[in-house]
Amino acid sequence: MERMTGLDASMLYSETATAHMHTMKVAVLDVTGETGLLDRSRLVDEFDRRLHLLPSLLRRPVRVPFDLHHPVWVNDPDFVVGHHIKELTLPAPGGRAEFDAALAQIHGQPLNLERPLWEMTFISGLATGQIAVAVKIHHAVADGVAAAAGLVAVAASGPDEAVADPAAAWMPERLPDRWTLIREAVADRIRELRVLPALLARTLAGVLRMLRARRGLDHRPPPPMSGAKAPWNGRLSSRRCVATTRLPLEDFKRIKSAFGCTLNDVLLAVAAGGLCRAAAREGFPLDKPLVTAIPSAIDAPDAPLRLSGNHVTQFFTSLCTDIDDPVERLAEISQVMRNARSLNAKIGRELMRDWNLFAYRWPYQVMWKHVMPRLPTPAINVVISNVPGPSEASWFAGARMDELYSLSVLTEGAGLNLTAWTYAGCLYIGIVSCPELVGDIHAMGDDLTAALAELVSLAAQAEVVAGPAV
Repeated sequence: MERMTGLDASMLYSETATAHMHTMKVAVLDVTGETGLLDRSRLVDEFDRRLHLLPSLLRRPVRVPFDLHHPVWVNDPDFVVGHHIKELTLPAPGGRAEFDAALAQIHGQPLNLERPLWEMTFISGLATGQIAVAVKIHHAVADGVAAAAGLVAVAASGPDEAVADPAAAWMPERLPDRWTLIREAVADRIRELRVLPALLARTLAGVLRMLRARRGLDHRPPPPMSGAKAPWNGRLSSRRCVATTRLPLEDFKRIKSAFGCTLNDVLLAVAAGGLCRAAAREGFPLDKPLVTAIPSAIDAPDAPLRLSGNHVTQFFTSLCTDIDDPVERLAEISQVMRNARSLNAKIGRELMRDWNLFAYRWPYQVMWKHVMPRLPTPAINVVISNVPGPSEASWFAGARMDELYSLSVLTEGAGLNLTAWTYAGCLYIGIVSCPELVGDIHAMGDDLTAALAELVSLAAQAEVVAGPAV
């Protein structure tokens, strides 16, 4: 039995009937060179052989009576891998529209919170002859960095790589009784009060540092509730719509080199250009710059590989959609983003994690069920994540992973999420919204492609003007 961290627990506390706090990782596999039939039955066997590499998928949460403290993780005594793996066949013709519709259907179903918080769906019927595997994992189990590390752990670098044997046999646990949960929760809460004075002092010092630094900035990050109200900034439904799109990573690197910014700046500029097109297409001009929330890992550069948990902070930045010129917009995004990161470091990147130690379920439920849906102006317009995945191709059960997408969570008011994963020379973007909020989500994917093409063209012009490097 292990106490859930506050940040992990906050992901459970934020779950509502319309905001499902799971992410979904989708691998499209080429089975043409694979020996033996890769069907659901074999997928169950193959994943069962690898589960010891991801022990967090064998644990279930157990809620503490009266929510006196965060839930605890327990090795599920009733765990059966086959109960977590489903099967779905696409309707004809099995193209991208049918594939994305199936992903939306899967994503729109909440996980069972009384067993290990994951589910896998084997998807067949793709017109290309490929198969896909969609793994749904609750955010309480893993953030983007941990999920990427988990993918590396279960994948192989070649079609014939052997699976490592477990170092020790996995042991299920009995579920703790009510009084044990209460007794340990109260004891832990009392012990944790000792860190509160130092945390308060550190928070005050961080806020003062941030305010002093902010006063001297020319390109200030926007505060929450300062952006436009876009078409997708409405109340969530329980339904989801999904679009997947693949963009060449080389194009992003070319733009980065031409304009002296980061890859993440380029992603934000592509998102800004695409969302401007989407809003204009729906006859909804943006009267203010769009504001985005950027999740960011707080792991130290030399930290060991982490396969579970959330080590993240979040800060706000502007997509500068009030600037028409794409190059000027990119330059402003880069400056504001740099300052947003700096201010986040000034206040303390660990504060969100540390304060969540004292989180309780009911404030989160009140906020996400009753406060956020009623705000006249959305706190943010869109969530954009960028997770570095494997740079080289990976295999699973002898099949090569051709595509790799991540579909993330929606929050009330910000009914749009764009998550990019880099993998084997491409940037794979998963777009998630609700069908009640977005007219044509696939057109949004086309908008991103058009915005990237525009920046690539402008980068080529800048290279010609600059001339060859000396």
